[in-house]
Amino acid sequence: MVVLDEPTSVLTPAESEQLFTTLREIVTREHRAVALVSHKLAEIVHATDVVTIMRQGRVVEHYPTAATSTAELAKA
Repeated sequence: MVVLDEPTSVLTPAESEQLFTTLREIVTREHRAVALVSHKLAEIVHATDVVTIMRQGRVVEHYPTAATSTAELAKA
């Protein structure tokens, strides 16, 4: 498992897209997991399959990304 904390904070949109494309290829090919920590909700929706929201060290929401939206993530 790889944990990335705000990995796109210094990247351009094109570089961010390349990062997510590469990560998805590795996850698929090698059956790996990536935990992405980000406040950029559009990136979370675009780059993930499952979303887990934590607050104060506790899980408060967990669902497939396809079943949510940036608005729902912000509310959670």
